[in-house]
Amino acid sequence: MTTNKRQMEEVYSRLRRLLPGSRDSTLVVLKAHLLAEEQLDCVLETMSRSPEALRDARLSFHQKLRVCNALLGDAREWRFLSALNALRNLLSHNAEVPDVDARIDKMISDLDGSPAQFSGRAQRLTVLKNATIITCGVIRGRADEFVMRHAAQQQHAAAAASRRC
Repeated sequence: MTTNKRQMEEVYSRLRRLLPGSRDSTLVVLKAHLLAEEQLDCVLETMSRSPEALRDARLSFHQKLRVCNALLGDAREWRFLSALNALRNLLSHNAEVPDVDARIDKMISDLDGSPAQFSGRAQRLTVLKNATIITCGVIRGRADEFVMRHAAQQQHAAAAASRRC
């Protein structure tokens, strides 16, 4: 099922509400990763003929990301989510990550194509949260576009087949 405008507004609102207003990089990254993974799940469900088959697959974030990438094509949003996953894994398995700010700056620079310059951690994390929200919206939009295009192709093929018979 594709996402309509009201549903997307609800998704954006939920993401904004659930991403913490914290200055704790670890908390923001972990929550951003969790919410991004939910959106990857939604994309896969939207694009699947049998979404229930995916629920038991126990796919990792990386695997979900690669499947979405394969279906929807290459984009810098996938690289952003891959970097978010790598940073989340680093933070989850290390008590201290001294260069976390530099890693976040690189993620954001790679996403928007310009050097990231922030006045401090609060601004950096606000931009990270916004980048996550926008990225989630973009990938949901691409999935919806893919589904609609596929449905139109099927209708066209069915119409052509019925004219031949």
